[in-house]
Amino acid sequence: MMRFFYCLLLAICFENQTLFSNEEPTCWSGFTPGEFRNEQVRESRFAEDARAIVIASAKSEFDATRPTLLVIYATPNGNTAEQTLGCQLGKGMDWHFDIQHAAAQWRRFRSLEKNRNSVLACVQANTLSWPAWKAPRPTGPAVVKQIVEALADSLPGSDVKVVLSSLLKKSISLDC
Repeated sequence: MMRFFYCLLLAICFENQTLFSNEEPTCWSGFTPGEFRNEQVRESRFAEDARAIVIASAKSEFDATRPTLLVIYATPNGNTAEQTLGCQLGKGMDWHFDIQHAAAQWRRFRSLEKNRNSVLACVQANTLSWPAWKAPRPTGPAVVKQIVEALADSLPGSDVKVVLSSLLKKSISLDC
């Protein structure tokens, strides 16, 4: 019972700190600070059993007057979005976390790309297989288009270009 009151007290303190602070929020609406410095992260869920983890530069580093490149990376079959983003493999961790490292690749790209903002969205089907996800959906391509548009529309600025990527040798660029 005391644990409940302690958690409640902490929640009230942190809520009041936000309510009475004059500081500008460090993240866009729906985003939280990322594990890495100068990043923000959001999980988006879509009605058609798909989700995305979006990683962007911190609000203070994102320049809405510059063009933005949204890289949408589709998870490989059998992998979750978290596994596709990757991390340093620790003892007892699933080996799938040590395959793609899409987040590390994006961070390196972002460090080299100075003329535009860069945002990464890793999209995952609930079936962990895009072909299996699409099979019962005759409107699957239209749904994917809606997901891409929703991700692009959620970013600040007006000049957002989209690149679709996966394990394909080619990426597809779209203007949204």
